Amino acid sequence: MSSSASTGRLQEEVESGIGDSASVAVSVAAIDLDIALVDKDVREILACLQEGGEDLSYAGNSSATPEGRAFLERELDGLMVVKARYKEKKLARLQLQRGLPVVAVDWEIARVDAEVREVLGALQGKSEGSPYAGKSKDVLEKKLDELMREKTEYKEKRLALLELQDDQLKAPGSDAADKPQQPAQEKTGSGAVAEVAIASPSGSFAEEETRSVSETTLAWTETVTRGTYDAPKRTAELYAPDAILWGTEVCGPDDDLWGTVSETVRDTPEQIYAYFDYFARLPELKVVEYTPAPVRVYGDFAAQAGTYTFSWQGTDGSTVEMRARFSFTFRRAGPSSPQPWTIVEHHSSSMPTSPLELELNRVGSNTNLAAAASAIPAREAKIASSTASARSAAAAPAPAPSLSDHPDAEGPEASVSAASAAEPAPAPAPKASRSPIWSGLFRAFTSSAASAASSDQPAAASVASAPEAMTKTAEEEEEAEEARAAEEARAEIEKAAEEARAARERSRAALAAAEAEARAAAETKGGRASSSGLHTPPGPESEHHEEVRASSSAVSSSAVARELSFDGAGAGKDAKIHDITATVGPLGLGLMLGEEKEGTRWVVKGFRVMPDGKPNPAEAAGIEVGDTLQKLGGVPLGSYRDGIEIFKKQRGPVVLTISRQNGAK
Repeated sequence: MSSSASTGRLQEEVESGIGDSASVAVSVAAIDLDIALVDKDVREILACLQEGGEDLSYAGNSSATPEGRAFLERELDGLMVVKARYKEKKLARLQLQRGLPVVAVDWEIARVDAEVREVLGALQGKSEGSPYAGKSKDVLEKKLDELMREKTEYKEKRLALLELQDDQLKAPGSDAADKPQQPAQEKTGSGAVAEVAIASPSGSFAEEETRSVSETTLAWTETVTRGTYDAPKRTAELYAPDAILWGTEVCGPDDDLWGTVSETVRDTPEQIYAYFDYFARLPELKVVEYTPAPVRVYGDFAAQAGTYTFSWQGTDGSTVEMRARFSFTFRRAGPSSPQPWTIVEHHSSSMPTSPLELELNRVGSNTNLAAAASAIPAREAKIASSTASARSAAAAPAPAPSLSDHPDAEGPEASVSAASAAEPAPAPAPKASRSPIWSGLFRAFTSSAASAASSDQPAAASVASAPEAMTKTAEEEEEAEEARAAEEARAEIEKAAEEARAARERSRAALAAAEAEARAAAETKGGRASSSGLHTPPGPESEHHEEVRASSSAVSSSAVARELSFDGAGAGKDAKIHDITATVGPLGLGLMLGEEKEGTRWVVKGFRVMPDGKPNPAEAAGIEVGDTLQKLGGVPLGSYRDGIEIFKKQRGPVVLTISRQNGAK
């Protein structure tokens, strides 16, 4: 190893008793045995889960019952984590074994340097206690030359060992993995490779946010291709505890269990760690193409999509390349996090082929998969995106549209006559307030009218929406509907009140005209009798005069009595107090009240017809025209403004205190 830090670490390992080749070999063999034992248990659990039945069991549990199946799934996840840790330990030991020859050479160089310092001290006359004390100058100079040649030989040997490691061991743990990563690259339209430049930070907060998200995505690509034994752990630490990972399905080079666990929705830290225990350990893994889309930031959430191409060394020694599309959804991390953003959703899948080329594929045997649902993996088909919150979308994902209904469908894809959508299998939503993320597994079923052939293929889908675009919950929709209905009811009440006021004005005008006419007639006749100076006995004309005056007086008294009956204070000593229970609904009580300026604001003048067709709640409760509202729930109503504020806060049964004249029912 070239760095002094690596040398110091290896020296500590040597001093701890595992630093010689024999000890490291024994340690690696013991770890291999542990891995084999874990593999044995994993295969037993997979057999129980895949084949099912009560005949197969592990630790006394079978997959025949939900409890037994849940136990087996937990054991499987735990064993995969244990195996990943054993492999990390093994690779660390192998790295130590590869570095031991270099450490031995470094120690020899250190020994020669110490002897050189003693010879130089003797030449300078500072050789007290040195074996070279008293030697002649010629002897000391000759010894110094020998030591310098010996040091040069050790340095050449050290360089040769490092070159050998670079040529033969570029797998995890090599020095090459510790070198700075090259800038990410993307292919231009002409096929040339260009570096992806990240804009330098500016005074704009939005640009700074975008830049930090881009750097987080690049940090993921650099970490997963790091090549060190702890690369899986470092990559998994970039994900939130409640993150969801849809990993790209590839074949691992050295594990026959990879095919059974690759097609999995991973929603626990252990599952995500186990995935990268395979992917990040692919030999010579690197990113050869990276084409990101623009970053989008929505408050505490951000998203970035694009394509990347990975390459690694296959089992036959050839280079394997895989191009995939990706989408990252990030959540703003806390102040103690090393990264400003943490991954809460990662979807990575290889590029699809034409629907007519699809073949029947299984959805994998891992039991974390629920019943597969459907989607349309076609060139122009689009899954109906839902901007509902995570809990609403997970409960009822939107159905996929038919490909044949797409207006731009043409060419071979247009011959797909049917694409069905059923049985959604949503993954758990991240634990975030009103999370804008939903994801799930779909099964696409397509059929061709030309060949009468059909195909069925699993597909993954995820929807990430801006928090401000999310639809309201059912409770919020109900509250909004009640608010709209209350506003309409208030508008109708005001309209009815205006009509009642106009009718009262017309009635008062007619009454005043009748009183004036009767008064004028009475005064005319009385004036004629007074001017004659005669006191005539009562006759028919005099009787008529008294009748008109009595009529006028009766009309006037009736008008006064009517106004008094609507007095907001209870209209005198004959009024009685009553408590009536009424139910306040979204449309209010449906009352028509008097005028504030007349002192009859809380006097009931009538009942409104309810827009929903239901009986008027105030009338049904027993309130009558002429009643005066005094209190609501024991609280005096006071002014109209204060009373209305009290009414607005009420829902359901309330107690109204009213005053009512004794003459009323």
